[in-house]
Amino acid sequence: MKIIFFLTTSVLIVLQSYSIGFYEIKYSVKYYNYDFVYTGLLMFYNDSSNLNKMRIQWTDLNGNILLAEEKIKIEWKTETGIRFRLLQGYEPKMIINSPDNNTGYVPDVFIFKVTHNGYYKPDHLETLGEHMQIVDGKIISFNAITKMNDDYLRKFGWGNQQDSLVKASSNNMLIPKIVNLIILANTNDESIGTSCEENEKQIEKFFESASSVAKIKINTFKRDGKNFTVKDINALIKNLKIEESDGIILYYSGHGYRKPMQQDSFPILDFRTNQLTDIPDNSNSLDLRIIHSILKGKSPRFLITIAECCNTDLSTSVVAEKAKNDPTFFLAATTPPLNKLLVAKLLGFRGSIMVSSAHPQESSYYFPKTGGIFWNLLHDKFVSNLCVPEIKGDLTWKQLLQEVSDVTNETVHKVNTGYSENAVFFQQENY
Repeated sequence: MKIIFFLTTSVLIVLQSYSIGFYEIKYSVKYYNYDFVYTGLLMFYNDSSNLNKMRIQWTDLNGNILLAEEKIKIEWKTETGIRFRLLQGYEPKMIINSPDNNTGYVPDVFIFKVTHNGYYKPDHLETLGEHMQIVDGKIISFNAITKMNDDYLRKFGWGNQQDSLVKASSNNMLIPKIVNLIILANTNDESIGTSCEENEKQIEKFFESASSVAKIKINTFKRDGKNFTVKDINALIKNLKIEESDGIILYYSGHGYRKPMQQDSFPILDFRTNQLTDIPDNSNSLDLRIIHSILKGKSPRFLITIAECCNTDLSTSVVAEKAKNDPTFFLAATTPPLNKLLVAKLLGFRGSIMVSSAHPQESSYYFPKTGGIFWNLLHDKFVSNLCVPEIKGDLTWKQLLQEVSDVTNETVHKVNTGYSENAVFFQQENY
Protein backbone atom coordinates (compact mmCIF):
# COMPACT_ATOMS: atom_id res chain seq x y z
CA MET A 1 0.00 0.00 0.00
CA LYS A 2 1.34 3.37 -0.91
CA ILE A 3 1.58 5.70 2.06
CA ILE A 4 2.52 9.37 1.87
CA PHE A 5 3.59 11.34 4.95
CA PHE A 6 3.20 15.05 5.65
CA LEU A 7 4.93 16.46 8.72
CA THR A 8 3.51 19.57 10.37
CA THR A 9 4.49 21.29 13.59
CA SER A 10 1.93 19.38 15.62
CA VAL A 11 0.77 16.25 13.83
CA LEU A 12 2.05 13.54 11.52
CA ILE A 13 -0.50 13.21 8.73
CA VAL A 14 -0.81 9.85 6.99
CA LEU A 15 -2.66 9.64 3.67
CA GLN A 16 -3.55 6.08 2.70
CA SER A 17 -4.88 4.70 -0.57
CA TYR A 18 -7.96 3.09 0.97
CA SER A 19 -9.22 6.18 2.81
CA ILE A 20 -10.07 9.81 2.31
CA GLY A 21 -8.39 12.55 4.33
CA PHE A 22 -9.63 16.05 5.18
CA TYR A 23 -7.05 18.78 5.82
CA GLU A 24 -7.49 22.43 6.70
CA ILE A 25 -5.05 24.88 5.12
CA LYS A 26 -4.94 28.49 6.28
CA TYR A 27 -2.91 30.86 4.14
CA SER A 28 -2.55 34.53 3.27
CA VAL A 29 -1.85 36.40 0.03
CA LYS A 30 -1.26 40.14 -0.39
CA TYR A 31 -3.53 41.87 -2.90
CA TYR A 32 -3.78 45.67 -3.24
CA ASN A 33 -1.50 46.07 -0.19
CA TYR A 34 -3.94 44.08 1.92
CA ASP A 35 -3.32 40.60 3.37
CA PHE A 36 -6.27 38.40 2.56
CA VAL A 37 -6.59 35.30 4.75
CA TYR A 38 -8.05 32.16 3.16
CA THR A 39 -9.20 28.93 4.79
CA GLY A 40 -9.24 25.84 2.58
CA LEU A 41 -10.71 22.41 3.29
CA LEU A 42 -8.80 19.85 1.24
CA MET A 43 -10.48 16.54 0.36
CA PHE A 44 -7.60 14.21 -0.49
CA TYR A 45 -7.78 10.62 -1.80
CA ASN A 46 -4.29 9.83 -3.12
CA ASP A 47 -1.59 11.28 -5.38
CA SER A 48 -3.08 10.06 -8.65
CA SER A 49 -6.79 10.57 -7.93
CA ASN A 50 -8.79 13.02 -10.04
CA LEU A 51 -11.23 13.41 -7.11
CA ASN A 52 -8.86 15.52 -4.98
CA LYS A 53 -10.39 18.94 -4.45
CA MET A 54 -10.45 21.91 -2.08
CA ARG A 55 -13.10 24.39 -1.00
CA ILE A 56 -11.76 27.86 -0.08
CA GLN A 57 -13.56 30.45 2.04
CA TRP A 58 -12.55 34.10 2.56
CA THR A 59 -13.92 37.61 3.17
CA ASP A 60 -13.39 40.45 0.70
CA LEU A 61 -12.75 44.13 1.49
CA ASN A 62 -16.50 44.86 1.51
CA GLY A 63 -17.23 42.16 4.06
CA ASN A 64 -18.68 39.67 1.58
CA ILE A 65 -18.03 36.02 2.37
CA LEU A 66 -16.94 34.15 -0.76
CA LEU A 67 -16.49 30.47 -1.43
CA ALA A 68 -14.58 28.79 -4.27
CA GLU A 69 -13.58 25.28 -5.27
CA GLU A 70 -10.56 24.01 -7.18
CA LYS A 71 -9.43 20.55 -8.17
CA ILE A 72 -6.04 19.44 -6.88
CA LYS A 73 -3.34 17.42 -8.61
CA ILE A 74 0.06 16.39 -7.30
CA GLU A 75 3.26 17.45 -9.05
CA TRP A 76 6.98 17.35 -8.21
CA LYS A 77 9.95 19.63 -8.88
CA THR A 78 13.60 19.83 -7.80
CA GLU A 79 15.54 23.08 -7.42
CA THR A 80 19.18 23.41 -6.28
CA GLY A 81 19.12 19.89 -4.97
CA ILE A 82 15.93 20.36 -2.92
CA ARG A 83 12.83 18.38 -3.83
CA PHE A 84 9.37 19.90 -3.56
CA ARG A 85 5.93 18.31 -3.61
CA LEU A 86 3.27 20.54 -5.16
CA LEU A 87 -0.47 20.59 -4.61
CA GLN A 88 -1.49 22.24 -7.90
CA GLY A 89 -4.94 23.82 -8.12
CA TYR A 90 -6.81 23.76 -11.43
CA GLU A 91 -10.30 24.28 -12.90
CA PRO A 92 -11.43 26.74 -10.20
CA LYS A 93 -15.06 27.76 -9.87
CA MET A 94 -17.02 30.05 -7.58
CA ILE A 95 -19.54 28.47 -5.22
CA ILE A 96 -20.58 31.71 -3.51
CA ASN A 97 -19.70 34.96 -5.30
CA SER A 98 -20.39 38.68 -4.89
CA PRO A 99 -20.99 41.51 -7.41
CA ASP A 100 -17.62 42.97 -6.41
CA ASN A 101 -15.68 39.91 -7.61
CA ASN A 102 -15.17 39.96 -11.38
CA THR A 103 -12.14 37.70 -11.59
CA GLY A 104 -13.47 34.52 -9.98
CA TYR A 105 -10.79 32.53 -8.19
CA VAL A 106 -7.20 32.11 -9.34
CA PRO A 107 -5.83 28.59 -8.68
CA ASP A 108 -3.01 28.16 -6.17
CA VAL A 109 0.12 26.04 -5.95
CA PHE A 110 0.84 24.83 -2.41
CA ILE A 111 4.50 23.94 -2.02
CA PHE A 112 5.78 21.35 0.46
CA LYS A 113 9.53 21.02 0.99
CA VAL A 114 11.09 17.58 1.37
CA THR A 115 13.10 17.43 4.61
CA HIS A 116 16.31 15.50 5.17
CA ASN A 117 14.39 12.57 6.71
CA GLY A 118 12.00 12.23 3.77
CA TYR A 119 8.94 13.98 5.21
CA TYR A 120 7.14 16.98 3.69
CA LYS A 121 6.47 20.24 5.49
CA PRO A 122 4.47 23.26 4.31
CA ASP A 123 6.73 25.90 2.79
CA HIS A 124 4.76 28.54 0.87
CA LEU A 125 2.29 28.98 -1.98
CA GLU A 126 2.35 30.68 -5.33
CA THR A 127 -0.51 32.38 -7.17
CA LEU A 128 -1.14 35.29 -9.53
CA GLY A 129 -1.25 38.87 -8.28
CA GLU A 130 -3.49 41.74 -9.41
CA HIS A 131 -1.21 42.41 -12.40
CA MET A 132 -1.08 38.68 -13.29
CA GLN A 133 2.46 38.32 -11.96
CA ILE A 134 3.43 35.37 -9.76
CA VAL A 135 3.29 36.27 -6.08
CA ASP A 136 4.16 34.27 -3.00
CA GLY A 137 1.71 33.59 -0.24
CA LYS A 138 2.25 32.34 3.29
CA ILE A 139 0.94 29.02 4.62
CA ILE A 140 -0.24 29.86 8.14
CA SER A 141 -1.24 26.33 9.19
CA PHE A 142 -1.85 22.86 7.76
CA ASN A 143 -3.70 20.34 9.94
CA ALA A 144 -5.58 17.08 9.66
CA ILE A 145 -9.30 17.28 10.43
CA THR A 146 -10.50 14.17 12.23
CA LYS A 147 -14.00 15.33 13.20
CA MET A 148 -16.32 17.82 11.54
CA ASN A 149 -19.69 19.04 12.75
CA ASP A 150 -22.45 20.39 10.52
CA ASP A 151 -21.58 24.03 11.23
CA TYR A 152 -18.00 23.50 10.10
CA LEU A 153 -19.13 21.77 6.90
CA ARG A 154 -21.67 24.45 6.09
CA LYS A 155 -18.85 27.00 6.22
CA PHE A 156 -17.54 25.32 3.06
CA GLY A 157 -20.95 24.73 1.48
CA TRP A 158 -20.99 21.04 2.38
CA GLY A 159 -24.25 20.58 4.26
CA ASN A 160 -26.08 17.36 5.01
CA GLN A 161 -27.95 17.39 1.71
CA GLN A 162 -25.14 18.79 -0.44
CA ASP A 163 -22.32 16.30 -0.22
CA SER A 164 -22.89 12.71 0.84
CA LEU A 165 -19.16 11.99 0.68
CA VAL A 166 -18.40 14.49 3.41
CA LYS A 167 -21.43 13.45 5.41
CA ALA A 168 -20.22 9.85 5.38
CA SER A 169 -16.78 10.77 6.69
CA SER A 170 -16.00 9.66 10.23
CA ASN A 171 -12.66 10.03 12.07
CA ASN A 172 -10.77 10.40 8.79
CA MET A 173 -12.01 7.18 7.14
CA LEU A 174 -14.78 7.09 4.55
CA ILE A 175 -17.01 4.07 4.08
CA PRO A 176 -19.49 3.60 1.24
CA LYS A 177 -23.06 4.77 1.69
CA ILE A 178 -24.41 1.66 -0.06
CA VAL A 179 -22.88 -1.65 -1.13
CA ASN A 180 -24.49 -3.18 -4.22
CA LEU A 181 -24.00 -6.96 -4.04
CA ILE A 182 -24.53 -8.77 -7.36
CA ILE A 183 -24.59 -12.58 -7.16
CA LEU A 184 -24.66 -14.58 -10.39
CA ALA A 185 -25.10 -18.30 -9.73
CA ASN A 186 -25.65 -21.17 -12.19
CA THR A 187 -27.97 -23.05 -9.81
CA ASN A 188 -29.69 -25.11 -12.54
CA ASP A 189 -26.50 -26.73 -13.83
CA GLU A 190 -26.48 -30.54 -13.54
CA SER A 191 -22.84 -30.78 -12.50
CA ILE A 192 -22.32 -27.83 -10.14
CA GLY A 193 -25.82 -26.36 -9.63
CA THR A 194 -26.11 -27.33 -5.94
CA SER A 195 -22.58 -26.04 -5.31
CA CYS A 196 -23.37 -22.70 -6.95
CA GLU A 197 -26.53 -22.46 -4.87
CA GLU A 198 -24.50 -22.99 -1.69
CA ASN A 199 -22.06 -20.29 -2.82
CA GLU A 200 -24.95 -17.93 -3.39
CA LYS A 201 -26.39 -18.51 0.10
CA GLN A 202 -23.07 -18.11 1.90
CA ILE A 203 -21.97 -15.03 -0.08
CA GLU A 204 -25.27 -13.25 0.57
CA LYS A 205 -25.20 -14.20 4.26
CA PHE A 206 -21.63 -13.01 4.83
CA PHE A 207 -21.81 -9.65 3.05
CA GLU A 208 -25.19 -8.81 4.54
CA SER A 209 -23.73 -9.54 7.98
CA ALA A 210 -20.61 -7.45 7.28
CA SER A 211 -22.65 -4.51 5.99
CA SER A 212 -24.94 -4.66 9.01
CA VAL A 213 -21.97 -4.55 11.39
CA ALA A 214 -20.49 -1.53 9.59
CA LYS A 215 -23.90 0.21 9.41
CA ILE A 216 -23.83 0.25 5.61
CA LYS A 217 -26.95 -0.28 3.54
CA ILE A 218 -26.72 -3.26 1.17
CA ASN A 219 -28.71 -3.83 -2.01
CA THR A 220 -28.56 -7.47 -3.13
CA PHE A 221 -29.27 -8.48 -6.73
CA LYS A 222 -29.37 -12.19 -7.58
CA ARG A 223 -29.56 -13.85 -10.96
CA ASP A 224 -29.94 -17.61 -10.69
CA GLY A 225 -32.13 -20.46 -11.96
CA LYS A 226 -34.09 -19.41 -15.03
CA ASN A 227 -32.87 -15.81 -14.62
CA PHE A 228 -29.23 -16.87 -15.04
CA THR A 229 -29.08 -15.66 -18.65
CA VAL A 230 -26.98 -13.22 -20.63
CA LYS A 231 -30.07 -11.14 -21.35
CA ASP A 232 -31.08 -10.83 -17.68
CA ILE A 233 -27.57 -10.06 -16.50
CA ASN A 234 -26.91 -7.49 -19.22
CA ALA A 235 -30.13 -5.73 -18.26
CA LEU A 236 -29.21 -5.77 -14.57
CA ILE A 237 -25.76 -4.30 -15.16
CA LYS A 238 -26.98 -1.71 -17.66
CA ASN A 239 -29.79 -0.45 -15.42
CA LEU A 240 -27.88 -0.47 -12.12
CA LYS A 241 -28.06 3.02 -10.60
CA ILE A 242 -25.36 4.02 -8.12
CA GLU A 243 -23.82 7.09 -6.51
CA GLU A 244 -20.09 7.85 -6.46
CA SER A 245 -20.01 6.97 -2.74
CA ASP A 246 -21.42 3.46 -3.38
CA GLY A 247 -19.50 0.21 -3.68
CA ILE A 248 -20.12 -2.77 -5.97
CA ILE A 249 -19.27 -6.42 -5.32
CA LEU A 250 -20.04 -8.88 -8.13
CA TYR A 251 -19.55 -12.62 -7.55
CA TYR A 252 -20.01 -15.16 -10.37
CA SER A 253 -20.36 -18.90 -9.66
CA GLY A 254 -20.56 -21.07 -12.74
CA HIS A 255 -18.74 -22.25 -15.84
CA GLY A 256 -15.98 -20.42 -17.68
CA TYR A 257 -13.66 -20.93 -20.63
CA ARG A 258 -11.06 -19.28 -22.85
CA LYS A 259 -11.45 -18.40 -26.52
CA PRO A 260 -8.96 -19.74 -29.08
CA MET A 261 -5.81 -17.57 -29.14
CA GLN A 262 -7.09 -15.48 -26.21
CA GLN A 263 -4.28 -13.28 -24.89
CA ASP A 264 -5.62 -11.78 -21.65
CA SER A 265 -5.71 -13.66 -18.35
CA PHE A 266 -9.42 -13.55 -17.47
CA PRO A 267 -12.13 -16.09 -18.38
CA ILE A 268 -15.23 -15.84 -20.53
CA LEU A 269 -18.35 -16.50 -18.43
CA ASP A 270 -20.29 -19.44 -19.86
CA PHE A 271 -24.12 -19.40 -19.76
CA ARG A 272 -24.72 -22.35 -22.10
CA THR A 273 -27.33 -24.81 -20.83
CA ASN A 274 -25.49 -27.68 -22.52
CA GLN A 275 -21.70 -27.44 -22.62
CA LEU A 276 -21.51 -30.51 -24.87
CA THR A 277 -23.64 -29.31 -27.77
CA ASP A 278 -24.22 -25.54 -27.55
CA ILE A 279 -21.84 -23.37 -29.58
CA PRO A 280 -20.58 -20.41 -27.53
CA ASP A 281 -21.51 -16.98 -28.88
CA ASN A 282 -22.60 -13.57 -27.63
CA SER A 283 -26.04 -14.91 -26.68
CA ASN A 284 -24.65 -17.37 -24.13
CA SER A 285 -21.28 -15.91 -23.09
CA LEU A 286 -20.02 -12.75 -21.36
CA ASP A 287 -16.47 -11.45 -21.15
CA LEU A 288 -15.54 -10.80 -17.52
CA ARG A 289 -13.41 -7.80 -18.54
CA ILE A 290 -16.36 -6.15 -20.29
CA ILE A 291 -18.64 -6.61 -17.27
CA HIS A 292 -15.96 -5.11 -15.06
CA SER A 293 -15.43 -2.20 -17.45
CA ILE A 294 -19.15 -1.36 -17.68
CA LEU A 295 -19.51 -1.35 -13.88
CA LYS A 296 -16.34 0.68 -13.46
CA GLY A 297 -17.76 3.22 -15.91
CA LYS A 298 -20.51 3.93 -13.37
CA SER A 299 -17.77 5.46 -11.15
CA PRO A 300 -18.39 3.56 -7.91
CA ARG A 301 -16.29 4.17 -4.83
CA PHE A 302 -15.01 0.62 -5.17
CA LEU A 303 -15.60 -2.32 -7.50
CA ILE A 304 -14.77 -5.95 -6.71
CA THR A 305 -15.52 -8.37 -9.59
CA ILE A 306 -14.94 -12.07 -8.86
CA ALA A 307 -15.39 -15.05 -11.20
CA GLU A 308 -15.17 -18.52 -9.64
CA CYS A 309 -15.00 -20.67 -12.73
CA CYS A 310 -12.67 -22.57 -15.01
CA ASN A 311 -10.19 -20.61 -17.12
CA THR A 312 -9.30 -23.28 -19.66
CA ASP A 313 -9.73 -23.74 -23.42
CA LEU A 314 -13.12 -24.96 -24.60
CA SER A 315 -11.69 -28.36 -25.45
CA THR A 316 -10.76 -28.95 -21.81
CA SER A 317 -13.68 -27.23 -20.06
CA VAL A 318 -16.62 -29.28 -21.35
CA VAL A 319 -17.87 -29.82 -17.81
CA ALA A 320 -17.05 -28.05 -14.59
CA GLU A 321 -14.69 -29.78 -12.23
CA LYS A 322 -16.26 -31.23 -9.09
CA ALA A 323 -14.07 -32.05 -6.10
CA LYS A 324 -13.93 -35.77 -5.30
CA ASN A 325 -14.11 -35.33 -1.55
CA ASP A 326 -16.45 -33.09 0.40
CA PRO A 327 -14.32 -31.56 3.18
CA THR A 328 -15.34 -30.93 6.77
CA PHE A 329 -12.91 -28.09 7.44
CA PHE A 330 -14.71 -25.23 5.68
CA LEU A 331 -17.43 -22.79 6.71
CA ALA A 332 -17.98 -23.24 10.43
CA ALA A 333 -21.60 -23.42 11.55
CA THR A 334 -21.26 -20.12 13.40
CA THR A 335 -19.10 -17.14 12.57
CA PRO A 336 -17.51 -15.15 15.44
CA PRO A 337 -18.60 -11.52 15.76
CA LEU A 338 -17.06 -9.27 13.10
CA ASN A 339 -14.91 -6.33 14.16
CA LYS A 340 -16.77 -3.20 13.03
CA LEU A 341 -13.63 -1.12 12.43
CA LEU A 342 -11.95 -3.89 10.43
CA VAL A 343 -15.02 -4.37 8.24
CA ALA A 344 -15.26 -0.62 7.69
CA LYS A 345 -11.57 -0.55 6.79
CA LEU A 346 -12.00 -3.29 4.19
CA LEU A 347 -15.13 -1.70 2.73
CA GLY A 348 -13.38 1.69 2.82
CA PHE A 349 -11.31 0.57 -0.16
CA ARG A 350 -11.23 2.94 -3.13
CA GLY A 351 -10.39 1.36 -6.45
CA SER A 352 -11.22 -1.72 -8.49
CA ILE A 353 -10.16 -5.35 -8.38
CA MET A 354 -10.93 -8.03 -10.96
CA VAL A 355 -10.45 -11.62 -9.80
CA SER A 356 -10.35 -15.02 -11.48
CA SER A 357 -10.28 -18.04 -9.19
CA ALA A 358 -7.92 -19.72 -11.67
CA HIS A 359 -4.97 -18.73 -13.81
CA PRO A 360 -5.21 -19.27 -17.59
CA GLN A 361 -5.41 -22.99 -18.48
CA GLU A 362 -6.40 -23.94 -14.94
CA SER A 363 -9.70 -25.23 -13.58
CA SER A 364 -11.77 -24.24 -10.56
CA TYR A 365 -13.32 -26.82 -8.24
CA TYR A 366 -16.59 -27.04 -6.38
CA PHE A 367 -17.75 -29.14 -3.42
CA PRO A 368 -21.29 -30.58 -3.67
CA LYS A 369 -22.38 -29.47 -0.20
CA THR A 370 -20.19 -26.51 0.73
CA GLY A 371 -19.66 -24.65 -2.57
CA GLY A 372 -16.52 -23.56 -4.38
CA ILE A 373 -13.04 -24.05 -3.00
CA PHE A 374 -12.17 -20.41 -3.73
CA TRP A 375 -15.21 -19.06 -1.86
CA ASN A 376 -14.54 -21.39 1.08
CA LEU A 377 -10.97 -20.16 1.34
CA LEU A 378 -11.92 -16.51 0.86
CA HIS A 379 -14.58 -16.81 3.55
CA ASP A 380 -12.04 -18.44 5.85
CA LYS A 381 -9.67 -15.48 5.33
CA PHE A 382 -12.51 -13.01 5.92
CA VAL A 383 -13.28 -14.69 9.24
CA SER A 384 -9.65 -14.98 10.38
CA ASN A 385 -8.93 -11.33 9.53
CA LEU A 386 -12.21 -9.63 10.45
CA CYS A 387 -13.18 -11.48 13.65
CA VAL A 388 -10.27 -10.29 15.79
CA PRO A 389 -10.74 -7.90 18.71
CA GLU A 390 -8.30 -5.21 17.54
CA ILE A 391 -6.62 -3.82 14.43
CA LYS A 392 -3.16 -5.26 13.86
CA GLY A 393 -1.84 -3.30 10.92
CA ASP A 394 -3.33 -2.61 7.51
CA LEU A 395 -6.05 -4.82 6.03
CA THR A 396 -6.47 -4.80 2.26
CA TRP A 397 -8.20 -6.78 -0.46
CA LYS A 398 -4.82 -7.42 -2.04
CA GLN A 399 -3.56 -8.93 1.20
CA LEU A 400 -6.61 -11.19 1.53
CA LEU A 401 -6.46 -12.35 -2.09
CA GLN A 402 -2.75 -13.06 -1.85
CA GLU A 403 -3.35 -15.18 1.25
CA VAL A 404 -6.09 -17.10 -0.57
CA SER A 405 -3.82 -17.63 -3.58
CA ASP A 406 -1.08 -19.00 -1.34
CA VAL A 407 -3.27 -21.75 0.11
CA THR A 408 -5.44 -22.62 -2.91
CA ASN A 409 -2.96 -24.87 -4.66
CA GLU A 410 -2.24 -26.81 -1.48
CA THR A 411 -5.95 -27.19 -0.72
CA VAL A 412 -6.88 -28.46 -4.18
CA HIS A 413 -4.15 -31.06 -4.02
CA LYS A 414 -5.29 -32.14 -0.56
CA VAL A 415 -8.96 -32.68 -1.43
CA ASN A 416 -8.42 -33.85 -5.02
CA THR A 417 -5.27 -35.91 -5.22
CA GLY A 418 -3.72 -35.56 -8.65
CA TYR A 419 -4.84 -31.96 -9.16
CA SER A 420 -2.36 -29.35 -8.11
CA GLU A 421 -2.76 -26.26 -10.29
CA ASN A 422 -5.39 -23.75 -9.20
CA ALA A 423 -4.10 -20.32 -8.19
CA VAL A 424 -5.99 -17.05 -7.92
CA PHE A 425 -5.27 -14.36 -10.49
CA PHE A 426 -6.25 -10.78 -9.71
CA GLN A 427 -5.64 -7.27 -11.01
CA GLN A 428 -5.95 -4.22 -8.75
CA GLU A 429 -6.17 -0.51 -9.54
CA ASN A 430 -6.37 2.13 -6.83
CA TYR A 431 -7.92 5.55 -7.50
